[in-house]
Amino acid sequence: MNGEGTRPGRLRRAAVRLLGTRTRWSRGGRGAALVAIFGLAFAVRSLHGADIRALAETGDTPAVRMAHRYDAQARGILEGQGILYPRDPDPHDTGPIARPPGYALFLAAVYTSFGRDASRWQRAQNLLDSLAPVLLFLLGEALFGPAVGFASGLVLAVTPHFAYYSNVMLPDEPCVALVLLGVLCVVKGRGRAPLYWHALAGLALGLSTWLRPNTLALAAFLGLGLLALEPRAVARKRALVLAGTAAAVVAPITLRNYLVYGAFVPVSTNMGIVLWEGIADAGGARFGAFPADREVARDEARLFGEPRYREWWASPDGIARDRFRVRRSLAVIRENPGWFARAMLARMGQMLDYADNAPGFVAPTSPVRGLVHAAQVGLTGTLLLAVAAGVGLLGLLSPRRALLLGIVPFAYLVLQAPMHLEFRVTLPMHALLALFAGASIVALASLAGAPLRRTA
Repeated sequence: MNGEGTRPGRLRRAAVRLLGTRTRWSRGGRGAALVAIFGLAFAVRSLHGADIRALAETGDTPAVRMAHRYDAQARGILEGQGILYPRDPDPHDTGPIARPPGYALFLAAVYTSFGRDASRWQRAQNLLDSLAPVLLFLLGEALFGPAVGFASGLVLAVTPHFAYYSNVMLPDEPCVALVLLGVLCVVKGRGRAPLYWHALAGLALGLSTWLRPNTLALAAFLGLGLLALEPRAVARKRALVLAGTAAAVVAPITLRNYLVYGAFVPVSTNMGIVLWEGIADAGGARFGAFPADREVARDEARLFGEPRYREWWASPDGIARDRFRVRRSLAVIRENPGWFARAMLARMGQMLDYADNAPGFVAPTSPVRGLVHAAQVGLTGTLLLAVAAGVGLLGLLSPRRALLLGIVPFAYLVLQAPMHLEFRVTLPMHALLALFAGASIVALASLAGAPLRRTA
């Protein structure tokens, strides 16, 4: 029997009609859509920027301690203290490897070009971050057609979780565009495409690790996905190029860490603290865990009899302290595997709770702002349902493409679940999930328009 006549075949044809995957836009229409998405993204991010600058005047700036450290690191680069390798390295001062160096380099470049004024670096970061919805449009278009790509780009442009953090001096939102670029290059490298697409993907993912250490394993996950989705011989070569390029891009950080500190530290020294604080968040106070950086630092000053440890979790002796935290955390996990498994599942649910993790909406102080505010509130309340429906739709339409799209979210769910959760560190995952939400929006619009078409 012809498979097209079976029930799965009929459902697949219905999904194709709903999502309009066979439609194509004119060159002019496509260009206008890209410009519209970029412009909307920049406008919404700029509105959030104005709100956050107003907060700064009251002293209520978000993530102020981390922002001060990134700012100090960027100023140190401009003052000649070293871009990657410090001018006067101190093996006990492990502060420089608390976080990857990429974001400080970005800030130093912005300061050189535009100055340190908050509105200027926010504008530069918003311009960079507004590329993410454009890249998601291109990714959705390549996999499921222009309608899905356009709707996904709109979701990413307006959703407050992205627009808000684009105006905070943190690397989380700038990392989104690089991860999306990496996934887009993998998609472009399907079929008989040349290997340079996978090298470009590795380059983008490696650069994302210069911003955020939790993207270190994404190239490996995507490589494993290729092994599952393509012929083994072809996939093996592509996976090696992908992972090898990403590793080569990250290697200068690893080499710097070894030369200065004499220890193997792939990127940074924050693995132990987020794991230990993750145990505390799950109710692990009875094991001696603490949920905040300052509390961890004070506890270690007491345990080691070293008053200097009270000042910062990352320095001095940050490598030894981080490994101590990892050992403590793994000991708790080994002794309480069932409890920890339940905690991980609960944290996965928290990672998908858009309403509880909404950082703030655009203040509705004008008609235009009121419209954006209403759109953000509506999106936040319905986004999880839209993502779930999109997973079903795209899984039905093309399971292999949906699986490729879902590899990065799966990696985040698995790798971040044991850790202290801050929603901002999972933004690349949610950017890809926005594509599933875009598919739901297109399907809903198609269903709503069907009665009108029949009566026309």
